[in-house]
Amino acid sequence: MNTDHAIAKKPSPAQPTTRRGSRFPALLLSALVAILALGHAEPAAAQRSKAAPVISEFYVDADEELRAGSTLDFTLEGSARGSASVRISGIEARIPLKEVEPGVYEGRYTVRASDRISSTTTARGTLKRGSRSTSSLLGESLGVTVNALLPVPTPVQPGVLAIESLAVTPLDKLEAGADLDFTMVASPGGQASVSIEGVANPVFLREIRSGTYTGSYTVRRSDRIASNARVTGTLLASGRTLRIPLNQLLVKSVARPVIGNLLPVNGAQLSSGTAVSVSGTFDDSSGSGVDPTSVVLVVAGRDVTRSAVITPQFFNYRADLEAGSYTAVVTAKDRAGNSLRQSWQFTVLASASAASSVPLSLELTSHQNQGQVVAGQIELRGRTAPGATIDAQVTAVSAIFGLLGLSQNLLTQSTQADANGNFRIGFNAPPMKQGGGRLQITLTASKGNQRQVQNLVLIQSQ
Repeated sequence: MNTDHAIAKKPSPAQPTTRRGSRFPALLLSALVAILALGHAEPAAAQRSKAAPVISEFYVDADEELRAGSTLDFTLEGSARGSASVRISGIEARIPLKEVEPGVYEGRYTVRASDRISSTTTARGTLKRGSRSTSSLLGESLGVTVNALLPVPTPVQPGVLAIESLAVTPLDKLEAGADLDFTMVASPGGQASVSIEGVANPVFLREIRSGTYTGSYTVRRSDRIASNARVTGTLLASGRTLRIPLNQLLVKSVARPVIGNLLPVNGAQLSSGTAVSVSGTFDDSSGSGVDPTSVVLVVAGRDVTRSAVITPQFFNYRADLEAGSYTAVVTAKDRAGNSLRQSWQFTVLASASAASSVPLSLELTSHQNQGQVVAGQIELRGRTAPGATIDAQVTAVSAIFGLLGLSQNLLTQSTQADANGNFRIGFNAPPMKQGGGRLQITLTASKGNQRQVQNLVLIQSQ
């Protein structure tokens, strides 16, 4: 039996039709209209799910020459909570990309011997969400890392390809979510990018006006970027590639440089008749580096800066000084603007008999502690007392899985300083395996009953 009929009974003739009975058809019609309206209404979330996803960036990190075993690291950025993949022309396999963080999809493909990848091979990235999808074609062949979404630049003029500068706006703190803003000034019409040590993919720069390229990188939680990370800018145009290092820290420098290894030592008594070296070293390994143009050296109230040898690592002034008391003052600034000042005193004696009270000095002038070196022939140069004996020992400690491990003795040698106190010691540093290591150096100078020891470490990349 129809349910509607069972509920809406027909009134008998003896009973008058009530007003309530007359409203029932209208109420039923209103309910049916409301139900139909609800059936046609779509939730806002469902409407949004039908919007086509958006791809904001699509790029690949690849070797300049692709061969069997080479890897292609794809990154696609766009709408979050989607499904992303890449197809390479001439390769049947579809490369899935994993959403490593909201809106960022990454995947890797290893080139096989059977693959036919040429200079014209391209890749297409696809981002799918629900029933809608969006595709983006990589701008150029897989042999060159290019942002597919960059505008087509104006052709570069032949013969004038150059990079003038690369700069970054330093951060107060290097943390997730912070933006590193880069600016490159170079020849117009090229393709510019920046590579950051600790970041897998390059940062592509957009030419906002002729010869000025800008770009930004947002630090991720998974990044391991040091404040002094190596950053390299690259400009590609007309089949040529130029690179420039970033001579800045990524964060504002707060550490002041340190002046050390002062000579003569504070309070020293020297005999007259021989040249005196007034020298020291700059240590700013955790900062932005000392600006050599800011260094001023004053000895006994006289500015001797122009007569001194000055580098970002050390300063040295050598002269015949008359007998008397001397005060040396050196001032400098690092590239972040931090200033420093150091003063010390020494005495030059008129009598040669006072020489026995002069402390034995030992100074290495060719390298600074924690300096960078590469495999090959290395020469240590330094200064001590004339005729002093120098014993040198060099030990190589290689890094294994990021830890210092295997040790190897490279040199045990003795030499004698010349009449001016100068000495040289050479040795060969063999290549180290991946991870590099350290060269631990111990120099011991001796003369008569005096002895002076200096230890330093050189960092060998590989």
